[in-house]
Amino acid sequence: MFFVLVISVFWTACNNEAGKTSEEPLARVYDKYLYPSDLKGILKRNMSPQDSALVVSTYVENWGKDNLMLHVAEENVPNDIDIDEMVREYRQNLIQLHYERNLVKQRLDTFVSNEEVRSYYEVSKQDHVLKQNVVRCFFLKAPNNSPDLEEAKKWWKMENDLDKTKLEEFAEKFAQIYILEDSTWVRENDLAAQFNGDALKEGSLTKGKEIIIDKQGYLYLLKIHEVAKKGEIAPMGFIKKKAKSYILLKRKMALIEDMASEMYKREINKKNVVIYQ
Repeated sequence: MFFVLVISVFWTACNNEAGKTSEEPLARVYDKYLYPSDLKGILKRNMSPQDSALVVSTYVENWGKDNLMLHVAEENVPNDIDIDEMVREYRQNLIQLHYERNLVKQRLDTFVSNEEVRSYYEVSKQDHVLKQNVVRCFFLKAPNNSPDLEEAKKWWKMENDLDKTKLEEFAEKFAQIYILEDSTWVRENDLAAQFNGDALKEGSLTKGKEIIIDKQGYLYLLKIHEVAKKGEIAPMGFIKKKAKSYILLKRKMALIEDMASEMYKREINKKNVVIYQ
């Protein structure tokens, strides 16, 4: 009955041009009121009455919780905190951050060469000791009722470029997950988790090992190219994504610093920035 009433009040108020003064509030937290017109836009026209009622009641409850928390927080603000100054600083930081992001988007070179990755890797090798085994492999998992499954088993041998192309096309259409890039490294336990049951145990993978099994509704194809053990230095391919992120972050920070210095010098020359000695 409450939900029906809320919906009725909501729709009535949304069509009422007289404003909030003619509305009955839906909720109150101390001296703050929530009116039906405040909820305008939260409902979609194709919603059922039950769904609409749930959305409205959830919104009203969340509004009550949020405003109660805000009220209690305001009542307990320490006297030595200048909220207005904090708001000004936060506003300034947001404006500056937004401007920097737009400039970076326009001017940052996001291409990272293999040479840059290798240079980062050589300098930071000791920071990338493996905490678990990782493997470089080909892997494919597809439902065993997929079309062309027997052909896929033949293509898996990849005796020529056409076989690999056909296998990739099959994987894109039907595989639940697949790895068909020579340079891709994955954690051994992540790979093991893809197998239902204990078909693949951690620590059981060795270079050259191949597994072709049909189990519990799936075909599994696995070929191990290389294994790097826990405690060893991670292969460069395994940390490549992390290396690129680090390189781009440093490049971004340098770009922002350069832009700030360039702007500062320009505006000093224009006498828009003056340092009084």
